[in-house]
Amino acid sequence: MWRKKGLKISEQSRQLAEISKKFDDPLFLVEKNNMGQDMIDELIDTWNLNVESFVTGGVSQKKDELIRFLIQAFEHEQIVIPQGNLETHQQMMILLEELAKFSVTYTHAGNEQYKGMAAHDDS
Repeated sequence: MWRKKGLKISEQSRQLAEISKKFDDPLFLVEKNNMGQDMIDELIDTWNLNVESFVTGGVSQKKDELIRFLIQAFEHEQIVIPQGNLETHQQMMILLEELAKFSVTYTHAGNEQYKGMAAHDDS
């Protein structure tokens, strides 16, 4: 896991290229919204990385659906949280804290609804 804020797209792309080498060219999912297309172009054109784009908040896509997708991926062990050494455990706690920013609430009609419970739920 690598986290950093405030970097230019070129620096982010360089870091992702290094990660890609270490992990045998994995698929990177990159949000296309806002400056995402610039990132996608840099990752593909400069670094020849394996990239797939997605759009959040589109007409037919809701945050609830994305969260349900993540839940299913965890349940089917497509996403696994490593429980290795102390360093791994500490890094995974950061991830779990991010995931904990979302919660299930219920509408007046009794329907399930996923909501970001923190002021900034897209770190």
